[in-house]
Amino acid sequence: MLVFFIEALPMTLILLFLWSRRAYVSKVQQFILMQAFVWNGLIAITNDNIGTALRLRAIAYLLILLVFVVTYSRYRAEHVKQTVPPVVTT
Repeated sequence: MLVFFIEALPMTLILLFLWSRRAYVSKVQQFILMQAFVWNGLIAITNDNIGTALRLRAIAYLLILLVFVVTYSRYRAEHVKQTVPPVVTT
């Protein structure tokens, strides 16, 4: 049960972010995400051992996190104004 919350909650939030900002995801990133989903699907179908499956899924999670970081940084660069504090001279 603990593994479910540690894995599922952050990954659900990351995937929801990527889905809502899918316009920022490039074709290469879409390919990387597809590879991660296929990898997770094959592990889910063929592996019955939870411990081994967790270690194998880490590779796919790293790919998803990589796409998330790039997409999030691109989104922040375009939509968040970085205000420069005024220079006070006395």
